Amino acid sequence: MKKRFFTLIELLVVIAIIAILASMLMPAVSKARAKAEEISCVNNMKGMGTILMIYTSNHKSWLPPMDYADSVGGPRFINGMSWIESLMGCSRADYISNKSGINPTMDARSLFCPMATESNDWAKMSYGWNATLCGRVGEPQYYSFCRITTLTQPSKKIGITEAALYTNASGVPLATKDGQWRFKGDMTTMNDLGWGHPVGRHDNRANTVHLDGHVEAYTIPMPTNPHAAHPFNDAAYVKAD
Repeated sequence: MKKRFFTLIELLVVIAIIAILASMLMPAVSKARAKAEEISCVNNMKGMGTILMIYTSNHKSWLPPMDYADSVGGPRFINGMSWIESLMGCSRADYISNKSGINPTMDARSLFCPMATESNDWAKMSYGWNATLCGRVGEPQYYSFCRITTLTQPSKKIGITEAALYTNASGVPLATKDGQWRFKGDMTTMNDLGWGHPVGRHDNRANTVHLDGHVEAYTIPMPTNPHAAHPFNDAAYVKAD
């Protein structure tokens, strides 16, 4: 019996069909990957929310300070990364090298959203603390400490959000998909380069940790004006009562 081989045309048709199927599958694969990264980010923030609840429970309901001024002594991170020290229990050296911290609930890798560029610069971590709720120890202009028990709706208050540092109002972070460790709830402009702004890494959505520990995502419709989006422009969400 004579063997039958594919003709060139038949081979090209098969290749074309495979290419079409691959092009149809790629968007689905990309969406699945993005969803997995979003879930990983949410898990990071849920861990932070849990540790935040433990911290306030152990400190008579006081929220952790944003950081310490350089003039203030006592144990703290280099450049005063005290809210991370308090919640994560890991040092700057730990998260540069992705080592685990002393807190068993999370490790240093949890400081970075999978959609953000990991950095060995402590100021470029993915998540920012709301300094309007609890500010810096040792500098009166940042003094805004409060207890959860004094808030009428802690479940509405945003303590941590995905944040990024911007160079201007272009809507493009300083480094692609990079971050910033602090933000203020009363921001009205992007000209202050010392502060981060909410960033929508997940299809224009920013994950947030509220002061009751739950995580919620909010849409940022205008990347060029992220601090003006709800609820980041609402005092009920970002300022103490």
